[in-house]
Amino acid sequence: MAPRGICPELAGERIRFLVGAPPGGSVNRLSRLIEPGLEAALGAEVVVENVAGAGGLVGAHRLSRARPDGRTVGLVGGTAMLLLPYNSPRHALDPERDFDVLTRLRDDRPALAVGTHVGVTTFDEVFRTGRPLVLGRTGPLGLSTSTSALFGEIFDIEIHLVDGYQGSGLLFAGVRRGEVDGAVIDEHTIMRTPGLVPLLRMTGGGEEDPWEGRVPMLSGPDSIVETRPDLLREPSASRTLARALQTLGQAGRVVAAPRGLPPSLRPCLEAAAYAAAVSPEVSESARREGQVLAPLPAAEARRRIAAAREAAVQLGRALEVARHRGRA
Repeated sequence: MAPRGICPELAGERIRFLVGAPPGGSVNRLSRLIEPGLEAALGAEVVVENVAGAGGLVGAHRLSRARPDGRTVGLVGGTAMLLLPYNSPRHALDPERDFDVLTRLRDDRPALAVGTHVGVTTFDEVFRTGRPLVLGRTGPLGLSTSTSALFGEIFDIEIHLVDGYQGSGLLFAGVRRGEVDGAVIDEHTIMRTPGLVPLLRMTGGGEEDPWEGRVPMLSGPDSIVETRPDLLREPSASRTLARALQTLGQAGRVVAAPRGLPPSLRPCLEAAAYAAAVSPEVSESARREGQVLAPLPAAEARRRIAAAREAAVQLGRALEVARHRGRA
């Protein structure tokens, strides 16, 4: 753990930590995990404030407009943000243009899951049913919506998206009631939610991977796009999209401050946020929560965001094709 008061200017101050999600969800839990570590690193009081709405956009916009004095920070979705110019240009924010990135907490790993009522246990069985896959979504701008549409471009399967679910809890309830087949959601949430059958994940989960050998990966040497070309819409293009989607996910969930922190404050806030993310206390709390953190210091987080930005250009073109086909 970093010494108390790593930022002398903020020692003893009250720090607002904005999170663009309602209480109870995986994003909110991620914010609550980092809160005590950040308090210890700063020697300050950190108060998490939930600012839900528009798939995290309301909270992100509020954070971007706050004074860049170090007293307001928050958790933002870098991955989803990079797709905003292709989904809704008028709402677009940029993780580097509008924020000072302090650390990345983890990458994004959206995974496909269905309810037990669908009667399938593997991704291959979805194709054997010969019918479209109906997926629920919580809004048109979220990462799950974009990923669902991109799955429709990668795989030779018809995907229908259904709106109307105000939050992940209602979406899961809809899946369990059989209103929709399933959804593309964060893999950590799938592991914590009864009644969901995981079919496809973004990538491997490291040494302590609970899905190892059971759920195929989208991209990688032994992934489904490499081993099952018969499931792909167009093998070469599908592999390119799968790799781009994996790269995009590396932007992840980042702790950020409004753009324009003073030079005297930005380095110590970066150090404090990263120290909190890698602290043994936060790591142990994450393990108990079923969360897999992958912290990165600010400089490396920015490099991952730059690579993800290039991937987003490729994926943005595919999303435009999906919209013409009625999939997004």
